[in-house]
Amino acid sequence: MAASLNLLALVGQRQGHADEAAGLLRKALAAGEQVPDGEVGAAALALNLGSALDAAGRGDEALTAWRRSLEIVERPPADAPVRAQALAARYNQRLLGDRACLSAALRAEALER
Repeated sequence: MAASLNLLALVGQRQGHADEAAGLLRKALAAGEQVPDGEVGAAALALNLGSALDAAGRGDEALTAWRRSLEIVERPPADAPVRAQALAARYNQRLLGDRACLSAALRAEALER
């Protein structure tokens, strides 16, 4: 849905309907932020919203939308803790896989992580 609204907004903006495009992009952004792993799409939608608002002569609102785009891009992914745990488990598994080379203290430390 967000992609369709985005396309309609881009066409509308090219036809000189920047205010209508901004409204469509607000709806698209709201929908895009609800999608798992939709951060990249949502950032692009916020960027497009800023452009539409700028074209409509609403510079302050455009800046807010562009800042929102940056916030979306800069936040860590929702699954960052899960990824960190998976990496730690793989690290520990590799350490423990070669037990002949590890002292008891190192094995214990690996298990704690």
